[in-house]
Amino acid sequence: MRIFNFFEKPKIEKEFYENGKLKIEATYKSEKKNGVEKGYHENGKLKYKAHWIDGKQDGEVISFDEDGILIL
Repeated sequence: MRIFNFFEKPKIEKEFYENGKLKIEATYKSEKKNGVEKGYHENGKLKYKAHWIDGKQDGEVISFDEDGILIL
């Protein structure tokens, strides 16, 4: 049984491309992805957005092309 810590603050982890631009930004809580994860193209435009709950993907990943336009 896991003990839940109500006072634990979410941690945001970021990964960057070699050019210094943001590649991935994800929120973790209790060492598991929790909340929104965003990935970015090398040009800085949003590539995808996904939602996580306790390390499990919740719903579909929303994807965008290199111009930031939603891919259906």
